[in-house]
Amino acid sequence: MRIDTSAVGRFGDDAAELAARLHEAAERTRHGDPSVLSATLGPIGAPVLAALTATHTAHVRDLGRLGDLLGGMGDAARASAFAYARTSDDTAARLGSVAESL
Repeated sequence: MRIDTSAVGRFGDDAAELAARLHEAAERTRHGDPSVLSATLGPIGAPVLAALTATHTAHVRDLGRLGDLLGGMGDAARASAFAYARTSDDTAARLGSVAESL
């Protein structure tokens, strides 16, 4: 099996960067709480505000979950790249020592 460990590592780095951006977006979105609109919308707009608030809460939660998922993918990709490279190097060293002993 051949693995381009540098490509896998770059994927891991890119996934980690995207995860950080999603967590940042979740934090910025969290501060955009729609409840400040309650005075403007009044009692007639309460159902709309409730739906908007629920959607906002779900959006913030899902941005965080996506960030966590991408962060995990990045960690796994980088760990895999390291493990593949280490295994390849160890195997090459063992084969080299066997070849020398022949």
